This record gives sequence, structure tokens and C-alpha cells, in this order.
Amino acid sequence: MKKERRIINSTLELRQEGENERIVGYGATFDKLSEPIWDLFQEKISPGAFKRAIQISDTRSLMNHDPNLILGRKLAQTLELSEDSNGLWYEVMPGTRTYELDLIQSLRRRDISQSSFGFTVLKEEWDESGDMPIRTIVEVEYLYDVGPVTFPAYASSTSGMRSLDTIDNAKIVFEQFKAIRSGNSELEILKRRLELLEQM
Repeated sequence: MKKERRIINSTLELRQEGENERIVGYGATFDKLSEPIWDLFQEKISPGAFKRAIQISDTRSLMNHDPNLILGRKLAQTLELSEDSNGLWYEVMPGTRTYELDLIQSLRRRDISQSSFGFTVLKEEWDESGDMPIRTIVEVEYLYDVGPVTFPAYASSTSGMRSLDTIDNAKIVFEQFKAIRSGNSELEILKRRLELLEQM
């Protein structure tokens, strides 16, 4: 599965612990329907979708998904992840590098207030009973990163979850849905996906 990214409008906070400050907030929330993604489909995340991924993923916390701006890492115990009834909760312990201190100031000023996460999907479901197909992410395969973002890559959507990938990626997901809906075999679906990837 292709790696995807989503943005979420949630409250990021700075939490004081002794002399240290932690960045805390939700990287994803459950059962909240997105605005239409590229006018093709809407999306929501099922409770428990991150349970497996939290256990097996060596997730990083990155600023704006930039691997050069790392804030914490699960393996290093500078990033903590958990699920509650609302969604994917994360706490990161930033260091004292310049970009981390700058981020803390931006959070204090509320210049930055959103989070995003990078992931691949293990299990999804589609519902076409309404006016627009709805994709439900049932289980996340791997959680690559979670962290603060400055702004969504595509400002046309005001949803709590927004695609940061190209429109072609959304088309691939939608083409897969249409193939499943039309009763095509798994082999035909894979062939179509390869054709679409070659066009990107």
C-alpha cells in the first residue's frame, strides 16, 4: 500500500514537566467524517485502528513530515503513543536544537496548532450507500510519523483530515474502490493499480 498522510485540526499543547516542556495532542481522531477528498470520497478512522501499528512501528515525531526536523522517536522513548476513545494521542519530548526551540515558540503563540501523521493501511472498508463513497480506515499497517505541521498542503479542504499526497494517490485509492465495487478479481485490481502508478 502507498504511504498516505493526513492532517488533523486538533489542539496541540505544551505541557510543563519540571524544567521540560512536552508537545502533546491528537495525531488522529476517530469516527469523524472528513470533507470530500478531491471530490472523490470521504474518509473516517475506526476506533482501534492504530492498536497494532503502535505496537510494531518505530514511529518518529517530525515537524512538517521533514526527516531532518526530528522531535522524538518511539525507540528512543522521546515519543509516546497511545489510543483512547477519541483517537491517537501523542506526547513528544523535544530537545534544545534551534528548530525545536523555534517550534515551541510557535506553539506558544498558536501560530502552529495542527498535527499530521504518515501511515499505510492494512484494512479498509468502503460504503457507497450515500451520495459520496465513504472510506473507513479499519486498521493501520504502519505508523511512520506523527507531529506538528504549519498548514495543510491543500488548503481547499477545511476537514480535520486532509490528504497531503498528490491527487494521483487519491485517484489510485478511488480506482481500487471502483474495481472492488464492480466485482473485479484481486489480480485485475492489482493490474489496474500498477497502470495508475506508471502514469504518475
